[in-house]
Amino acid sequence: MDETTISQVNQEKAFLRIKDIVKPDGMLPISRTTWLEGVRTGKFPAPIKHHLFGDRITLWDMKDIKELIEKIKVEGKVIIKKPNSL
Repeated sequence: MDETTISQVNQEKAFLRIKDIVKPDGMLPISRTTWLEGVRTGKFPAPIKHHLFGDRITLWDMKDIKELIEKIKVEGKVIIKKPNSL
């Protein structure tokens, strides 16, 4: 298996914690509370809970998050408004 294929496989099986998804360091400029509300209402992807990860660990499939970001880009939706710069 060449490096590109290994990298693709690793990305397909990657999981993210909430801190990797929301601000201040995550991919989406929204708060943890907004993210969790969106998950609860079905606006955002559901987390994965599995006994192998532990009872208290909540993860999201990176593939689901990338699809969400692409959907937002295609639809041109603004998740939150950013303040105008002076």
